[in-house]
Amino acid sequence: MINEALDFNSESNNTESKIHGTPGNEGYYLDENGVVIIEDIAYSRNRVKKSFSAVRKEVKNYLKQLNGVRVIIKADNRLVIFDSNTAKEYMGSVDTELSTRDEKRNKANLTRGIIRIVERASNPRWRPNTKAKHVTDAKRGFTYYEVRFGFLADGTTYYYKGLLIIRMDADGKDYVYDVTSIQHISTKRETNHSATSQANQSRSVSL
Repeated sequence: MINEALDFNSESNNTESKIHGTPGNEGYYLDENGVVIIEDIAYSRNRVKKSFSAVRKEVKNYLKQLNGVRVIIKADNRLVIFDSNTAKEYMGSVDTELSTRDEKRNKANLTRGIIRIVERASNPRWRPNTKAKHVTDAKRGFTYYEVRFGFLADGTTYYYKGLLIIRMDADGKDYVYDVTSIQHISTKRETNHSATSQANQSRSVSL
């Protein structure tokens, strides 16, 4: 599968500065269809393999910066909030633990544009909570949205889809909970790039 073959072997010498930049505002652009394309690749497959615990800690720290950030999902005008549970669940869930190395890498890297990805989520589907542990923090159930995003690597955009999970708390508010079921859907060779994209092509990326 293309998803399994894709490998981002280059990353910044200062990953902390990339992942801890202004939350949601750098490292990505929107393509002609409004899909968030991440061109600031912070984590390679090799890094995830060698030190996933360190990657998880960095992503968790980044998401903690988003605590209290509110986003309107355009598809249904729903207000959702990033909270402390977002940072805890996103890289610490059972789904993440059981995912492949490539899935972990993609999940870590998509946080670069997660605010805009959430904003552009679509096709909401509600499901009731069935677990005792969520009797309060998801008393009103969960809403699942489809999300799409991509990674630009060496002049090629790799498109993915996934499921955004929104937790509907007993307090009447809705919270960003997790992104799961990430799958590769298509690949596109780019012919025109922004100045930033052209600069990023100089980084070595192996497929």
